[in-house]
Amino acid sequence: MSEFNCPHRFMPTAEKDLWRGDHTCSYCGSLSPEKFFEAIEKGDEVDPTDKDYKAYVGGGPLGVQKFYFDHLSEEERKHFVTLLNDGKIKVGYPGYFYVMPFFCKSL
Repeated sequence: MSEFNCPHRFMPTAEKDLWRGDHTCSYCGSLSPEKFFEAIEKGDEVDPTDKDYKAYVGGGPLGVQKFYFDHLSEEERKHFVTLLNDGKIKVGYPGYFYVMPFFCKSL
């Protein structure tokens, strides 16, 4: 398992974080980007929130899981935007991001 620093830590620390066996961050509990994109590709809904850093993704053996967008790399953020712009993300109620992820902008 590779170690990393969870972006949700407010202060730098020597403590390292891991992706646990259930594909969640050992610090914040966010689903991993890999599993987030797998859920999108299989058609699970991504439920928007009133926060620009968080969404929920449904389905799978673990049920609805939180996902923090700051776990995405720059490349993964671009991929997310492409999928969203191409209509390939099934967005839950109300059917759109009423608060866009922090790395997106409305045109």
